Amino acid sequence: MVTERYGGLRAKSMPYTANIRGVVRPKDSKAQLASGQSLCEIELQDAQGTVTRLVTLGDVADDFEVETEVVVWFAVALKGRTPGSAGASWVYNDSYVMQLRCNVVAKAVTEQIVLSE
Repeated sequence: MVTERYGGLRAKSMPYTANIRGVVRPKDSKAQLASGQSLCEIELQDAQGTVTRLVTLGDVADDFEVETEVVVWFAVALKGRTPGSAGASWVYNDSYVMQLRCNVVAKAVTEQIVLSE
């Protein structure tokens, strides 16, 4: 099953694995870890304008291009590292990202899904 509407994501008990479809929105947040792996924060938007946060670890970050519609297989939703901090769906190298369409203009954001405890 692939999640195309993000509203139900916040009601799930974490951790969980999800397959998520959406459009990659512009967000410039990249870092290099001491291990040499790249860490990148990405926003994914559903067709209703709802946005959720993804964090990629490793080479999988290269699979995300702005204004591309994708399906992310095996994203892992995890709680924030400290109490009260926002969680995110993590995308690791063993996840699969399938690009569906290019040059898809993101809509105005109608809602931000914040994953929390």
